[in-house]
Amino acid sequence: MPQVDVAMISSATNDHPEPRPVFVGTIEVKGIGGFHTERGLGASLASDKLIALLGRDALKDAVLVYNGSDASFSLSV
Repeated sequence: MPQVDVAMISSATNDHPEPRPVFVGTIEVKGIGGFHTERGLGASLASDKLIALLGRDALKDAVLVYNGSDASFSLSV
């Protein structure tokens, strides 16, 4: 995804604003489809073995059901 800007952000683990890249593009999730963003924020996720986080803006029309007893979930978009 091409970087289009830089934004200063804080997080739950760091209350001091830091510069993060801003991207535009679509994230494809196998079996679900694509989520387009005009302002996706970059983050260091590799240490947590993550590729991307989908926020409430992308999931606003989705239904997530988590079953804790068998550690399964379903996501409908």
